[in-house]
Amino acid sequence: MNASAFEEQIRFRRLEVTEMRIGELIDAVAVWQSKCIGEKVPLWGDLHFLDFNSTILPRMMLIDIDNGPGFGCYRYWGSAVASADGRDMTGRRISELAPPRHAQYSEEQYRWIAANARPAVFVACLGEKSWDRNYEAVLRMPCRSALDSDIDRVLSVGHYADDAKGIEDFIDAAIRLDDLFNP
Repeated sequence: MNASAFEEQIRFRRLEVTEMRIGELIDAVAVWQSKCIGEKVPLWGDLHFLDFNSTILPRMMLIDIDNGPGFGCYRYWGSAVASADGRDMTGRRISELAPPRHAQYSEEQYRWIAANARPAVFVACLGEKSWDRNYEAVLRMPCRSALDSDIDRVLSVGHYADDAKGIEDFIDAAIRLDDLFNP
């Protein structure tokens, strides 16, 4: 595949939170919504890991947005995310995710969340080879450190599956995850 074809290839799909039926992610967005202050996103100091069901803590990620190279740094990277992704990213930049395709689309997702100040679900195929497919649905939720600050944190919860049906069966959108990445 040449570089321009790679650049134009869709690497993920963004879904509204109402388009997914993954129970734990629905519960997580409900917690996030309960901490919203009027029309504003929650303050990180008012939203805590312990507000969420403990079964999802290993699948949570928290980034600090600093607009430096790679857009931000992971403050927290759950153990189940490390297992799905192959390494712990705590203290590392988004741009250090591997493969580079994953880093690029993750940064695009975080930028969308920061710009739009609302949660969304992103679905993607993580595998690089046809025999090494892993799939993800990641709920990303914006936070801020102060009422008058821009979005400077994003809390995410991942749902992972070894086959596309493990994600496709829980979303109300016509999507084929295998079409998002063809080696």
